[in-house]
Amino acid sequence: MSQILEGLEGVQCNIDDVLVHASTQSQHDGTLNKGLQRLSAAGVTLNAAKCEFNTTTIKFLGHIICPQGIRPDPDKVSAVVDMPPPKNVHEVRTFLSMVNHPGKFAEHLANKTKPIRDLAKTGTEWYWGPAEQRAFEEVKKTLAHAPILSLYDSNKETKISADASSYGLGAVLLQLHYGSWKPVTFISRALTPTETRYTQIEKEALALVWACERCSDYVIGKSISAETDHKPLVPLLTKHSLADTPTRIQRLRMRLMRFHIKDLEHAPGKNSSIADTLSRLQPPKQTTEATIPEDEMNIYIASVLQGTPISDQKFQQVKDAQDEDEVCQREEITVVQGIFMKSNRIVIPSSLKLEVLDRIHEGHQGIVKCGARARESVWWPGLIRVIHDLVTNCKNCAKETPQPREPLITTPIPDRPWKMVATDLFELEGRDYLLVVDYLSRFVEVGMMRKSKTSFEVIRVLKALFARHGIQEEIRSDNGPQCNSAELTQFTKDWGIKHSTSSPRFPQAKGEAERAVKIVKSILKKEKDPTKALLAYRSTPLACGYSPAELLMGRKLTTSILSSPQQLKPRWPDLEDFCNRESQRSLTSTDDIEQDSRNHCCQMTLSTSKTWTPLE
Repeated sequence: MSQILEGLEGVQCNIDDVLVHASTQSQHDGTLNKGLQRLSAAGVTLNAAKCEFNTTTIKFLGHIICPQGIRPDPDKVSAVVDMPPPKNVHEVRTFLSMVNHPGKFAEHLANKTKPIRDLAKTGTEWYWGPAEQRAFEEVKKTLAHAPILSLYDSNKETKISADASSYGLGAVLLQLHYGSWKPVTFISRALTPTETRYTQIEKEALALVWACERCSDYVIGKSISAETDHKPLVPLLTKHSLADTPTRIQRLRMRLMRFHIKDLEHAPGKNSSIADTLSRLQPPKQTTEATIPEDEMNIYIASVLQGTPISDQKFQQVKDAQDEDEVCQREEITVVQGIFMKSNRIVIPSSLKLEVLDRIHEGHQGIVKCGARARESVWWPGLIRVIHDLVTNCKNCAKETPQPREPLITTPIPDRPWKMVATDLFELEGRDYLLVVDYLSRFVEVGMMRKSKTSFEVIRVLKALFARHGIQEEIRSDNGPQCNSAELTQFTKDWGIKHSTSSPRFPQAKGEAERAVKIVKSILKKEKDPTKALLAYRSTPLACGYSPAELLMGRKLTTSILSSPQQLKPRWPDLEDFCNRESQRSLTSTDDIEQDSRNHCCQMTLSTSKTWTPLE
């Protein structure tokens, strides 16, 4: 549904719920007609009983949207109001989860749930007394009379008010409506055990940074004001040089640099009661906020900007084209450092689409991987559909795409990168190559043989890779003469490497190398420049969401596709979680092989023959 309606301004789609909105009746009717025509052309049938047309008040995704603002769905609130008192810890947690969704509509909700939340703590004895009952009734009363939040308007003046207490952070996003500040959303969270040991000024700085990051969809690329009730924080963030501030404040200030805060004001606690109250409210469950590692934040943002992959000429070309493009003028598009962005993706104008498409497909990879590359850094309406058509109609891809094969034999996933690799020799256009692929990251290295395929040439290429990536614990190869030679055996023994070989005349036993050879041969045949092809493969996300380069080196590679500096900062994936998921995927693949093998006769080969024959 989202792909069918993609590109229509004023249309919001969530699975099968579609909302069409506009500022005038004529715009609304025009957008609605276009949307209905697309749905009809795609063969989508709508249920008339579930459709509402031409209304100013609508229920959408658990909210009531009206001219005055947004309020919670009465049906959702009624489910809480009509709920009987909990009888055990499980029912307490159910109740807290039900009130969590409409929590952004109530200022004091977390404070009122505290007696009930205490019962959900591990080791707490169950006791439902008068205090818990009063809190229970007060929560239901608060939700029944929840205020209406103002609708966000990107053209109105915006302000963030943040505050910190000994155990929590709180903030409110405000917008100026007819001379008075109206709340758009309330947010709060508990401090982590580490954060509770911060000094008060560090907690106040953290509150402001966290509030801006939490509301980044509203404030990124927009000039805003901010306020805090901690007076010493104002000059520390605005007047002092970065070198003169404490280390932790430096890191927080650098996280704040991507937001355009035109004015930071001191507001006494009595004048910022909303944020002050929220900071003293601890939500039902402590949340762990993703923070940027300290060693990364010690790098000045100027050095990051100097490393941007966008040249000055290309930067200006993109800016000029965006200024003339209709899509770039939409409200959901923001401007960051003169470049139009949608979230953290650069909006590509029509005049540059063909050039960007060529770069996305320069490695001649499939629809899924080309789409993954594009979604990382660029956007325009209908991008995935265009990529689908491009790959489908690519003559080189159609010519070189092999027929599907059975899943290859899997190997246990190593617990760290470059611990175990597979090697294979292959020939392409009269040249011999040695391929080395890491079992964890799928990172591929290809070395060209200078002369013939001798064991000495294999050792030469391996030594060069060891100097670049380090020595691995195990190498897997086939049983060819080069890999089974006395020279290579002595070499691996001297370097302390375990060398494993596959069964004779059954190279599929080292499936990772066989699969990598197939991929590398395919992309090298289709792409004239082999270095570009390898760069595209190494920087394209795998099914796990990370690219081989990220898994091996902990960072994205700079490619010819436009990327923001923030995306290129080092960030290590969770390798433990990745290994667990890959191991589960391997088990699933093994089950597929076993299921498929039941439909085929078993085959064997004799040592005197190279022909597979059915087993009698």
